[in-house]
Amino acid sequence: MPIGYILGVLSREQAAEYVCVSPSLFDEMVAMGRMPKAVILSERRFGWIQRELDIAIAALPRKDHIEAVAPIALSDKDRQALERFDAARKSAKAQKPVAQH
Repeated sequence: MPIGYILGVLSREQAAEYVCVSPSLFDEMVAMGRMPKAVILSERRFGWIQRELDIAIAALPRKDHIEAVAPIALSDKDRQALERFDAARKSAKAQKPVAQH
């Protein structure tokens, strides 16, 4: 998706890509309430409103500032989900090829 391009409604895969996570992790984030729920487009079709994703992304805790941004205590389930999220990001970052100049 080109930078700055607004679709309005994104598919599950597009929404996950927009948030920079895998579709399965995106599903977990929706289930945890960290991302918005889908809107019903038709009987078998769902989508995510891009502006709602922007709001949810802006509300996520910042690296090294979790205490200042989110002073609430995390449940064990939420802490485990956050640890899986962090592990997935680190794994994806480690698998990226190093650019050679």
